[in-house]
Amino acid sequence: MRARRWLDRVIALGALEPVVEYVAHMGYVRLAWFEGDAALASAHAAHVARLAEISGIPYIRVYAHRCAGLARMVAGDLDGAIDELTRGLKLARRSSAARENEATLLAEIADAHYRAGRDDEAIALATQATTLARRRRSRLAECHAWILLGSALARRDAAPGAPDRDAAFAAAEALVAETGSAPLGRLLDRARVVVGARQP
Repeated sequence: MRARRWLDRVIALGALEPVVEYVAHMGYVRLAWFEGDAALASAHAAHVARLAEISGIPYIRVYAHRCAGLARMVAGDLDGAIDELTRGLKLARRSSAARENEATLLAEIADAHYRAGRDDEAIALATQATTLARRRRSRLAECHAWILLGSALARRDAAPGAPDRDAAFAAAEALVAETGSAPLGRLLDRARVVVGARQP
């Protein structure tokens, strides 16, 4: 896979500035999250945590919490994931570091609640994420949040042809087309299959 080759090339450069090195490990955590590879996510989340501790930089500490949260989510520790992602969100807001991740973190917290079967919490957080992401023009976060919103609405209401669900999935589809994000496109396809939504 091309993404792995590029990430491996960055890591192979050896010791870099922490603000550069963590990016490759973060990329691997995201890749592992999309692929459902708990071991890979955990290994690279540990690298980000180490870099955050060495550097003491709040920006990297936010990412360390985010990576730990994603790794826990993949491993099925959903409450642990929510705790880590929430800690990252609070740190970002308190320190004004990595504030560009707010919408993304909200969407990921919503995702963990959705996986835990807590649809009302997922809907509330995904709605917050779509609003913030639109304001910040965080297209990937907004797309993820729309997918979660559609999924949680469908499961909670369990009504065929639910318009809110279909509108959420349509918004996500438009953003997949705009961003060209193949992983989010696959996530949307899986979500539609799970809830039995009509394909466009």
